[in-house]
Amino acid sequence: MSYEIITLPAYRTVGLKWEGTFSEIVPNLKNVIQHVEDRADELENRVNPNVQLGLSYHVRVSKVESKTTKEREIR
Repeated sequence: MSYEIITLPAYRTVGLKWEGTFSEIVPNLKNVIQHVEDRADELENRVNPNVQLGLSYHVRVSKVESKTTKEREIR
């Protein structure tokens, strides 16, 4: 796999937030993606209406954090 890092001029973007587990991706996230695609023509001065950027991050709770949380709930 190869990649290239490029610099783009500043731009504005809009988006929708979706939260869920990996098992909830289909069809929930796919529906959000389709919804954004369907509404792209509502944006004035759009440059690339056929391009969607995705941002994903993962929050994982470590065993130590889980234990600490459970201990707090017991007290």
